[in-house]
Amino acid sequence: MINSNEAWPMLEEIERAIAREYQWPGYFEAEKKTISLDQKVLKSLVGEYAAKSGITYEITESNQKLFLHLKNQTPIELLAESDSKFFIAGLNSQIIFDRAPDGSVKSLTLQQEGGGPVSAEKKQ
Repeated sequence: MINSNEAWPMLEEIERAIAREYQWPGYFEAEKKTISLDQKVLKSLVGEYAAKSGITYEITESNQKLFLHLKNQTPIELLAESDSKFFIAGLNSQIIFDRAPDGSVKSLTLQQEGGGPVSAEKKQ
């Protein structure tokens, strides 16, 4: 069953199951700690971001939480590790916001497991 070219997902799941069962040290990333951010910082990140591929990401704020909106998908909550680095619970994904020298947000970079980073410039 796993001796084909498409077996990698199954092999990776078997490896994760073994690592979990035998508690391999250092195999799993340490649980990330979240922080609360000031309303002003959250508001500075809100906006539309456009990638060169044409994909548009919308960052919104509600009840002191940030959300990532992609076209026709349910909003995903972003959890803060710092004032510029966020992650998505349950997914191996992170978003890093890049600021200009004057402190304004100029872009974001989305990094997802299995894919390269995607950068998107903030629309003004």
